[in-house]
Amino acid sequence: MAVGAAAVGASSHLPFVHTINGTACAVPRMIIALLETHQRADGSVHLPIALEPYLGACPRVLTPRR
Repeated sequence: MAVGAAAVGASSHLPFVHTINGTACAVPRMIIALLETHQRADGSVHLPIALEPYLGACPRVLTPRR
């Protein structure tokens, strides 16, 4: 796949091209997979520690509203 981007700099290393709008992945499917994989018996969801830097103020354990 050809990408219309060029690397600028003295390095011979070719950097990866990143997107910020979810073009590379189906975001709703990723959310569903996380919820299904990390759901506990009581209905709460314990998100992986690897996602902690991206959660901001969101808690790692999500509990259902009752």
